[in-house]
Amino acid sequence: MPSADGRLAGRFRRGGGGAEAPAVGTEGQSAGDEVSRLAYAFDAMQARIHQALDASAVSETLYRSLFEAVPTPLYLVDTETLRFLAVNTAAVEHYGYTRDEFLAMTLRDIRPPDDVPRLESTVASMTDQPAPQGTWRHFLKDRTRITGDSVSH
Repeated sequence: MPSADGRLAGRFRRGGGGAEAPAVGTEGQSAGDEVSRLAYAFDAMQARIHQALDASAVSETLYRSLFEAVPTPLYLVDTETLRFLAVNTAAVEHYGYTRDEFLAMTLRDIRPPDDVPRLESTVASMTDQPAPQGTWRHFLKDRTRITGDSVSH
């Protein structure tokens, strides 16, 4: 709505739920008005970033809960180093290693030495699409040899 001097003026709320700041049209715009508009834009952007981070944290918590709840042994491995990044409780119970022991190991450590070249070749050719990787031989902590089907994601 026009003010007494003919400028367009209005009010808008700042993104953080704070006080209202004036919005002034370009005709009578001062440096202070521009700073106010920039501050509002910054506050709105900051609020959107916080919302995205909150949503990401909720999503991560959900996925971690699902990862832990699965009764099948699961582990996440760095495809460059083959180091274990995370293991679920079922893997800890099945293999006999503590979580800390797992995290100090690589995928090579639970495979027979003659399977390691095939393992490295398979990991090198993986894509970002889920795919069955076949049946593999694994060692438990007590060095009992087992077989298991692997799927990469």
